[in-house]
Amino acid sequence: MAPANAKGLPRLPLPPADGSPTTLPVPAPEDDGGIEIDIAMEKAPSEPPTHALRAARVPLSAICMFGRFEILGRIAFGGMAEIFLGRESTSVGASRLLVIKRILPHVADDPKFVEMFLDEARLAIQLSHTNICHIYEFGDLEGSYFIAMEWIPGAVLGKILRRARREKGLAVELAAKIIAEVAEALHHAHTARDANGTPMQIVHRDVSPHNVMVSYDGHVKLLDFGIAKAQTASSKTEAGVVKGKFAYMSPQQCLGKNIDARADVFALGICLWEALAGTSLYQRDTDYETMKSVIEDDAPSLRALRSEVPEALEAIVVKALQKSPDARWRSAAEMQIALEDWLASTGKAVTTSRLALMMESLFAEEIRRGPLVDSTPFGASFHRQLTGSASGERSVPTGMAARPSSPPTTASGPRARNAAITGSQPAADAASLDEPGDAMPTSGPSRGRVLALGALVLLLVAGGVAFGASIGGGGETPEHAISPPVAPPVVTAPLAVPTPPVEPPVAPPPVVVVAPGTAIVLVDVDTAMVRIGDREVTAADAEAGIEIAPGHYDVHAEAEGHRSFDGALDVESGAEARLTVSLPARRVVVPGRLSINTRPWSKVYVGPRLLGTTPIGEASVPSGSVRLRIVDRDGRTFSRTVTVHAGATESVFYDLDH
Repeated sequence: MAPANAKGLPRLPLPPADGSPTTLPVPAPEDDGGIEIDIAMEKAPSEPPTHALRAARVPLSAICMFGRFEILGRIAFGGMAEIFLGRESTSVGASRLLVIKRILPHVADDPKFVEMFLDEARLAIQLSHTNICHIYEFGDLEGSYFIAMEWIPGAVLGKILRRARREKGLAVELAAKIIAEVAEALHHAHTARDANGTPMQIVHRDVSPHNVMVSYDGHVKLLDFGIAKAQTASSKTEAGVVKGKFAYMSPQQCLGKNIDARADVFALGICLWEALAGTSLYQRDTDYETMKSVIEDDAPSLRALRSEVPEALEAIVVKALQKSPDARWRSAAEMQIALEDWLASTGKAVTTSRLALMMESLFAEEIRRGPLVDSTPFGASFHRQLTGSASGERSVPTGMAARPSSPPTTASGPRARNAAITGSQPAADAASLDEPGDAMPTSGPSRGRVLALGALVLLLVAGGVAFGASIGGGGETPEHAISPPVAPPVVTAPLAVPTPPVEPPVAPPPVVVVAPGTAIVLVDVDTAMVRIGDREVTAADAEAGIEIAPGHYDVHAEAEGHRSFDGALDVESGAEARLTVSLPARRVVVPGRLSINTRPWSKVYVGPRLLGTTPIGEASVPSGSVRLRIVDRDGRTFSRTVTVHAGATESVFYDLDH
């Protein structure tokens, strides 16, 4: 256990050097460093409809410390960094939630990665815009590089589009408004200046639905400047190096050419096309085919895919997706103005409140649950549930056991020890590990309340004697905390007085306890990773079954060398829900060989790759139809297509002067 600080909490342990996840300590119940996040909002009936769901009043307990930051749990773990939900408190009692991104030791020794990690923070901390995730602080703390940034409860645009597919897709005006706000954020970054007034010339280079977040209260945020290119950045990108997601790159980015802000405009055009069409634009089976599609293929007509897309809106998308940068919108601001003008022409006001209503309709359950974090990555995953009404009733912590058949423990057992984080409730175990921004499920009545209600019925039957029982605050109520029924005193009545008839007691309303369900996903590839909702597990764990709160969940499965799967699963209380998934193998492209000569001598490219200067002998190329880009000694550019058979060698000669 790491040494404790002044608050009695252990320090956040350094992750192992091999990059394996850190196991976070679990505090004793005396740690009561929780905050309350207000989720229920009362409004007068005369107010216009707004999203009524807010974060519930759920105390989040700190499990350890990282410098002055309290760590509430881990949000995500990747190959380069791990991300935690934390809390920062001041000496006068104010506090705020934030996200802490900490670099892993096995990459901390790589100077290039460290410089890129710090460049992300240096760039973003100088950007102050309502549509950009704010960076609070970065540096070296307790032997680890870290970034402390704004906490945004919400969902990324990619997840929003997947949810919207269940209905009729995302409304065209909502899609346009989200992209317009991202365009405003990009223009701020593109035109930003440093503290000396020098233009930073930032290009994001990774604009995609994965890096656009919409918060549950309707605010749009641009995330992740991790590979952004800036004139002032310490780590310069070498010529010809390709960075970003291939399906959202501009043609110039795919070819390794110098790019400017118009590359982000092209990527934003892809995001808008996909938000309107509800499907991918350039994504193909292989990276090569994806980049080839970006470079060569025109975008299909939006109106042919979705008739309700107006011509004027499609024209905005088409201009953003022009292959030549000179034919696109000259800036992100110009694209934003075009979108805002179109929105104004529709007469439909798309406000923050309307975006919030959209988020409520798509993520109502996640909003009600509140933030979930993983406090024990190698053990059971814990969460808090709420009981009672939204009228300020005190919450009773609940938790999840490994299996529902596990016997409940008493207040002195392991569950009670972990109550500050897990909040154990023996009456009903239910859990779901989701990323923060998702909600916490609301549980049924606490066990103490069920017992108290039963005692009340017994007393009514025995003689209608008044009785009272109190429920302890904060933790779970042990069985022995409820006083046993007291026998009523014997009262002798005069014989002449008839005994009035005893009315039968009114039966109490049934107590509904929502038990967890079990999600079982059977995948035909053992190495697959399966995501159920926002919880990612191995194929073996998915086949064994995971306990999860009842509800509707998106299911995504993927494995290297196989096509991915997207589907859905409905989990009912106390029941098993099964889904069989097949991941077909990706088509294997067997390369061929190509010998090329030209007159005059020239450089030959396949996609972004330079094959060499002619004559070129037996260069390895993908089989099938191969498109060559030839640049001769005078700078003239030619395009030629040759068919290369798998495993065979083809020879071609081009006289470029004729």
